[in-house]
Amino acid sequence: MTVAILPIFCYDDEALRRDNATVDDAASLSELARDMGETMLAARGLGLAAPQVGRNVRLVVVHPRLIPGITPEENAEPVPLVNPEYEPSGGLFSDKEGCLSLPEIYGRVARYDRVRLHARDLDGGELDFVLDGLAARAIQHEVDHLNGVLFVDRLFKAQRMLLSRKLKALAAQTARGWRRIVPDDLGE
Repeated sequence: MTVAILPIFCYDDEALRRDNATVDDAASLSELARDMGETMLAARGLGLAAPQVGRNVRLVVVHPRLIPGITPEENAEPVPLVNPEYEPSGGLFSDKEGCLSLPEIYGRVARYDRVRLHARDLDGGELDFVLDGLAARAIQHEVDHLNGVLFVDRLFKAQRMLLSRKLKALAAQTARGWRRIVPDDLGE
């Protein structure tokens, strides 16, 4: 079983903005989920959505420390979530956010501080968790990717203006076919 580190598509690649297909056969995504998990870990991320690696299906992988009841010692493998959805159950909280598809770009985004996550695992089993804090923020961020939304779309206009030069530079790189390759090609 060979694991591949996948190139990460960056702002403003059209793959990040497409509609993403609901998954009927979760088991068919096992290789993609494994490769996405390795890519996420290599990039030192907390989550990765399929559109970020050019696959337009409703699949995300998240770091195991984000899921209640799983500790890295028990299961160091990233957790695949098929067709994830969430219900907000807390108040809004603004905090700094970044994204593997927007390297070196950060902004304050308002997100719910508590959500109930509904998803399926790769065997088709139902997953249902209540997530707080960073885990809730990460799930909302990844589900946004599945809906063609990037965190910079949620910034106030003034924040976007402050980041406009960096966003234009990244969009120009992307237009020339650049993909983020990890271990990180940014020299981190």
